[in-house]
Amino acid sequence: NLVLGDADGSPAPDNQQQEEEQGAVSRVCNKALKVVRIPGLVNVSLAYFLVKLVRYAILFWLPYYLVNERHYSTTSVGPLSSCFEVGGLFGCTLAGFATDAWADGHRFLVVTPLLVASACLLFAYADGAQFLLGEVPVLGAEAPAAPFS
Repeated sequence: NLVLGDADGSPAPDNQQQEEEQGAVSRVCNKALKVVRIPGLVNVSLAYFLVKLVRYAILFWLPYYLVNERHYSTTSVGPLSSCFEVGGLFGCTLAGFATDAWADGHRFLVVTPLLVASACLLFAYADGAQFLLGEVPVLGAEAPAAPFS
């Protein structure tokens, strides 16, 4: 008797098993579609992704920028670029407090002005402004860290 099967010698699955697998896949797809249809989920997910992208880009770009454009010594760049993470720590804490105390839990009311302020500070810093050399990375990091509060 000839038995059809896979290349590894296992017997071919019967129709009932195939229908069960297709049903399981269909149930998983339906659950995923229900999650994606939650109002605002795609927008918030995209915004969160972009904020994370900006944070990591600045985190890895800042030491290079300080050495090559600002002509800092490599020994001073480490502590100065770590100010970005310190600012993120304070920004996350302050944004969480502000969200709870003044915005009744609505993060967007707190995060949006912080992100605009962060963009302005980072543009001023990239433009060559010589004021607040260490504080700008700290202040600039507070806003992108705010959504994580």
